[in-house]
Amino acid sequence: MRNLLFILLAALVVSACREQNQVEDELATQVKAALQDSSTLKPGMTRADVLKLFTTDGGLSPFTQNRFVWRRCDRIKIQVTFRLTNPNQETRTSSDTIVSVSKPYIEPAYID
Repeated sequence: MRNLLFILLAALVVSACREQNQVEDELATQVKAALQDSSTLKPGMTRADVLKLFTTDGGLSPFTQNRFVWRRCDRIKIQVTFRLTNPNQETRTSSDTIVSVSKPYIEPAYID
């Protein structure tokens, strides 16, 4: 009887460890994908290029610097600095060019 109980307990522990490893593997896969997506964005590309992979985050931000949320996870974000296509109008356009892109970071979602 003790052997059966030990075997069942061991099976539960092994199962829990496998589930934990699966969660960790999925998380690592998602982080790797976020890093890859953000690393494709380079100075000289446009705001339209950013919006293919990311969407704008809530809250206020200046015209030349925006916080973006990765489309696959709203907790993974980047900061992008732009050169405005028409600086006299101070409006965002899809043709604004990237000056710099931060590394991805994790932050709670902003709700407007």
